[in-house]
Amino acid sequence: MFKEAIEVGKLLAMAKLIDGASGNMSFRRGEKILITRSGVALDDLSEESFVEISLDEHSEKASVDQIIHREIY
Repeated sequence: MFKEAIEVGKLLAMAKLIDGASGNMSFRRGEKILITRSGVALDDLSEESFVEISLDEHSEKASVDQIIHREIY
């Protein structure tokens, strides 16, 4: 899933649908979600760009939009 997420981030940047570190990305893996770290640019993602959190956990390392992502899941 990381490979696909990294590719999508680069495509979003190439299409100029995001700017710099704006926008966040997440995906669900079982009862956990992997969400981009705070300040990470989507056009420069790697596996280390994501933080794994549970659906009811708050992480200082994860994007400030993690609340929205958790609610969606």
